[in-house]
Amino acid sequence: MSNSLNSVVRLTDLNDFITPSQECIKPVRVDKSVGRTARIRIGEDGQYTGVTEDGKEYQLPKAEITLADCLACSGCVTSAEAVLVEQQSHTALMSVLPTLPAASKALVVTISPQSCSSLAARHQVNGGFAECFRRLAAFFKVRLGARTVLNSSSARSLCLAEMAEEFCDRWQRRGDDGLEKRRPMLASACPGWICYAEKTHPALLPLVSRVRSPQQVSGALVKRWLPAKWKRSEEDGDTQAVSVYHLTVMPCFDKKLEASRDDFADADGERDVDMVLSTLEMDSLLEAYGVAIGDDSDSLWASAGQDLDLDFGDPLISHDGGGSGGYLDCVLRLSSQRLLGTQPELPLKLTSLRNKDIQEIEVTSPSDPDKKLRFALAYGFRNIQNIVQQIKRKKCKYDFLEIMACPSGCLNGGGQLRPTDPEASSPAELLQAVSAVYSSLPSIANPLSEPEPLMSAWQQWTPEQRAEFLHTEYHEVERVEIINPMAIKW
Repeated sequence: MSNSLNSVVRLTDLNDFITPSQECIKPVRVDKSVGRTARIRIGEDGQYTGVTEDGKEYQLPKAEITLADCLACSGCVTSAEAVLVEQQSHTALMSVLPTLPAASKALVVTISPQSCSSLAARHQVNGGFAECFRRLAAFFKVRLGARTVLNSSSARSLCLAEMAEEFCDRWQRRGDDGLEKRRPMLASACPGWICYAEKTHPALLPLVSRVRSPQQVSGALVKRWLPAKWKRSEEDGDTQAVSVYHLTVMPCFDKKLEASRDDFADADGERDVDMVLSTLEMDSLLEAYGVAIGDDSDSLWASAGQDLDLDFGDPLISHDGGGSGGYLDCVLRLSSQRLLGTQPELPLKLTSLRNKDIQEIEVTSPSDPDKKLRFALAYGFRNIQNIVQQIKRKKCKYDFLEIMACPSGCLNGGGQLRPTDPEASSPAELLQAVSAVYSSLPSIANPLSEPEPLMSAWQQWTPEQRAEFLHTEYHEVERVEIINPMAIKW
C-alpha cells in the first residue's frame, strides 16, 4: 500500500492529521458449516484453504467490508484504507469508463478548487489555477470523453447562502422551546467531522447545520437539475432523458465515505456522486494516461481550446474566508447585516487563541451593546475535541463554528499532494504554495450578489426544492462492542 495513504493518527498520538486507518475491527458475520472443516492451511500466496474431514480442499472466502459498513460502524472515526482504495480509486474509474457508452451515461466531473490548487502548486503549472483547471477539463473531455467539467465553488455558493439563512432562522427563533439548546450551530461541510460526531458524540447532531457539503450539492444538481437543463436547452437536440455518471475530485479521502451515505441516493440506489478521487489519485490517473499536467508542450492543451463549461456559472472563482470554503466569513457577514444591522470591518480580523487553527471573532450591534454574534473556527481534531468538551459542559460562548478535521483546513486535506522531495520542499512550504494558488482566484464576498444561474435558481426554489438539493440528515451510529477500547482507530 502506498505510503501516501498510511494511517498516521491514533487516539494516543499527538499528531492529529487525518488519513484513513489501515486496520478494521468491524465484526462481520461469517456463515459456517459446523463440522465441515477439519483444518485450515495457509498457502505460500497467503490464500486460506479449508480441508474437510474427508480430505477435500476448498478456498475460504475473504470477509469483505464495504463503505456502507464503514458508515454503520463506530470502530474507527473515518474508514478503512483498503476499502476506500479498492472501491473508489483511479484504477476502479479506469475499469468503469469503458462501460459508460453502453449504459448511455454521460460523464460529468466536479473538481474542488483545493484539489486543482494542489495540482497546480505541486507541478508548478504556468498560469496557476486557471490554466490547471483548463488542462484538467481538457484531459477529462479529450481523453475520458467527459461531457461537462465543473468547479465545486459554484455549488458552494448555494451552501453558503443556505447556511446563512439557516443560521439567521435559528438565531431569531432561539427563544422557542428547545431551540436555545441548539447553540452553537456547527458547519457541516467536513465529512471527517460528521463521521466523528455521528460515531462518538451523537448528542451534538441537532447542532449541526442541515446543509449538504458542496460535493453533495453538486451531486444533487448534476444528477437532477443539470439533465433537466440540458433537455430544455434549444441547442441540445436530444429530447431523451440524460443519465449521468458523476465523478468528483476532492482533497479528502472521507469524501468517498460521504458520497456512499444512503441519504445521498435515490430509492433505486442511484447515488448523487458515483465515484470520488482524492487529489493523490487524480495525479495517479494523469500518470496512468501519460499526461504531465505541468508540461506546457503537451498538444492536449491546444486541442481542447479555452472554452469552459458554464452550466453552474464561472468555474474560476472562490470565496472570501480561506481555503476551507469561507463558511465563517460568509455566514458572519450576512447574519451581521440581517440580525445586528451592521457590517463587520473587512477583511475580517480573527483573533488566534492557542494556535492558528483555533480563531474567533465577535461582532456587536451598534444600537445594542449587549447584542453580539460570536463566531469561531476550529481545525484539527485536538481543537475540535476541546470545543466539544466546552459544548458538553455548556461553556461554549460561540453562536457559529466552522469545523474542519484536518489541521490548516481543506488545503491541507489528507488526500492532497505531498512534496516529492521533502528535503527540497517541506510540507509547510508546499502548503504555502497551494494557498497562494488558491488565493489568486477572484473571490466572492457575498454569494447572494452573484449573477450566476445557480443563485438565480436558488432564489426561485420552493422549500421542497431547497430540501431536495441542499439539505440532509445525520444519524447516530450504534457503538460497536469491542473487548479493548484502545482498539478504536482514528
